Amino acid sequence: MVFRLIFPLLMAAAVLASCATFSEEECQYSDWELVGQNDGANGSSSGAFQRYVKECGRYGIRPDSVAYERGRKEGLKTYCTPQGVYEAGMRGRGSAAVCGNAPELARIHRITIEYFNARRDVARARNEYERLFNRRRFVRREIEEIRDKLAYDDGLSDEKRKNFRRQLEDYYDELDDFDRREYRVRFFLRDRERDLARAEAALFMLQEELGLRDYRPRY
Repeated sequence: MVFRLIFPLLMAAAVLASCATFSEEECQYSDWELVGQNDGANGSSSGAFQRYVKECGRYGIRPDSVAYERGRKEGLKTYCTPQGVYEAGMRGRGSAAVCGNAPELARIHRITIEYFNARRDVARARNEYERLFNRRRFVRREIEEIRDKLAYDDGLSDEKRKNFRRQLEDYYDELDDFDRREYRVRFFLRDRERDLARAEAALFMLQEELGLRDYRPRY
């Protein structure tokens, strides 16, 4: 079965829901039913409303809980479908619980969330490996510069020479530790890439089953 990949265009609510904090105007004039509908379409539980209560409480404003919940329940009609759970899961969102833990939807959510988490973990591991590589290169460059100053700069005071030697010791200690850190990061990355390969295989089978093989998630 091939799903039509049409998702509700709830732009106003999406902008609001993506903000870390809300302005007084947003709290005062937002369409809370639309906000709830967007949250429902992303599989949010009723507890998500408490975030708005906290943010808007700073201005003495209480969001409309009745309108929000009415919209959220409407949005759940979109979410609690194989396509809805799939799309939300591929963005790391949603919960099977809001759909009553229906077995089929729970399976789709588990597969997509595991894939999302695996991609995220691989990206983090690669960033850590790159950060370590860049730091090692920086330390080596600093060591060379300090050694050149100690060897060729006759105008250095004894205090500056002492400070430079102290820095060299610290850099050498850090350099000695790089091999151990690199070993751990490299094996961590390998394990995360293995997890991603398994998650991709499961996702591939799910996409084939749902007729979504050519679908690329929107992030």
